[in-house]
Amino acid sequence: VHQILPAAMDYSGDLCKAVGHKQIVGAACKAEKDLIRILSDNCDALYEDIQLLNQLLSTVPADKQDASFYYHSKVIPTMETMRLHADVLEANTAKSYWPYPTYGDLMFSVK
Repeated sequence: VHQILPAAMDYSGDLCKAVGHKQIVGAACKAEKDLIRILSDNCDALYEDIQLLNQLLSTVPADKQDASFYYHSKVIPTMETMRLHADVLEANTAKSYWPYPTYGDLMFSVK
């Protein structure tokens, strides 16, 4: 997560610069603007989930059984939501910005 947000934000920032340049010459940039919104919305959501996860992890019950229920009902659902946002960011961030091999890289790389 510590590399996903910066990568997606860097790409989004570069798209914003491209939009600015295109607007100067009057070129259309709907695709870039839509992509920026997707990236920004998911960056914000992932950031909020990170904050929530940190809060949840700071209040794990000491009792092992209570902790297991807590992880099941609070921590894991938050992590699943984080994963959804990270997947959207992976699908929409240019490969040159992405800090990890993509699923396609892992599945279809030929050695």
